[in-house]
Amino acid sequence: MAGVFAGRDHLDFADQFMVIEGRYVQEHGQLVVGHWQHNGEWPLNETEDFVAISGWYANYQHQINEDLTVFIGLSALLDEVDAIEEHRLIGVVYQLPWQEQQLGVMASQVTVPSANDELQLEAYWQLPITENLVLQPVVQYIDQVAGTDRSAWVGTLRVAITY
Repeated sequence: MAGVFAGRDHLDFADQFMVIEGRYVQEHGQLVVGHWQHNGEWPLNETEDFVAISGWYANYQHQINEDLTVFIGLSALLDEVDAIEEHRLIGVVYQLPWQEQQLGVMASQVTVPSANDELQLEAYWQLPITENLVLQPVVQYIDQVAGTDRSAWVGTLRVAITY
């Protein structure tokens, strides 16, 4: 699959966002590998301007059985605009036996070249309220927030409405 989209202002193609992606699908798993590039002027606080930013990604998910799915992801940014250089994640999703409820946990790490690597641990519980309404409380622990020596706990309540 591939696509070319209007870039920054979404109105014309003076800046373009391009992505190309390949997928390998098996009965119980899927591997996705892709590359993206965003052309345009990217002014920095320094004297140089960049005319493109880009990156690649690879994700694999595997359904072990009806109730358990594992996933892993790797990505990298190939530019000097973003503070993040690499992103790695691994997680598990478990289908609970009641009303299509779901639990998930994930560990994620980002590499910041000029600072400490940030580590994030996340857990969620997906709770369908009706056929069209799902609640998802999420708890996250972040160590080395944005490459600093600080850590943080974050809690959110996500609501999804489908129609």
